[in-house]
Amino acid sequence: MNTLFETYGYCKIPKNTLLFRGFTDGKYDDCMFFGTKYFLAKAFNTNVQVWKTKKTITVLFLVKYLNNRGFVISGIPDLYNTIMPHTNITDLEIKQDITIRKPFISTVMQDYTIHGWVTSVEDKIEVEICLFDLNFCKENLELIESSINQDSKYIKDSLKKISICPAESFYEKTNQNLKSNYSAHKKAIQSWIKDEAKTQNEKETLQNYCFDLRLKLKI
Repeated sequence: MNTLFETYGYCKIPKNTLLFRGFTDGKYDDCMFFGTKYFLAKAFNTNVQVWKTKKTITVLFLVKYLNNRGFVISGIPDLYNTIMPHTNITDLEIKQDITIRKPFISTVMQDYTIHGWVTSVEDKIEVEICLFDLNFCKENLELIESSINQDSKYIKDSLKKISICPAESFYEKTNQNLKSNYSAHKKAIQSWIKDEAKTQNEKETLQNYCFDLRLKLKI
């Protein structure tokens, strides 16, 4: 098994999984960021591209742990410092500064044959997927449509389809941080949905809106 998969864990994104990209240009890029929820992609651009995987893709699980609020803490800085040591570099700097990101991704691809990761969105609740290498993206993705305000059409969170196998260190660190157990977390969300949803459609929408990594991993 790939050594980075052993260190951080991995995710399998099945064939026909929808991925959402808030971006105007529908071209394939060397580095493409996706949300698993339509509304998340819309937060970055009102025009949302809906992509679909043509094959099952295996990517790195770059989540260090969940903190006491259940926020997803990125493992990207740790990996970066392991490969090309640097002090005080942040997740966002690595993602947004192409002069930093490009050599980092190139090393991950060449030395470890990794073509993507799942990690946090700025260390908050949501997760995002990054896929890199132009040829890999062309081979594994197809653009379904570009749309505006199609929240009611794409209500499902694709995170539900993705298989996640974290490293043991993720569970150890997370269990040290969480202040409530899984059952309490699930009940709190169910109670909120019950209070807020007026119809069955609203209930389904909120269930997907609230779906998070804790619910996915039952932790």
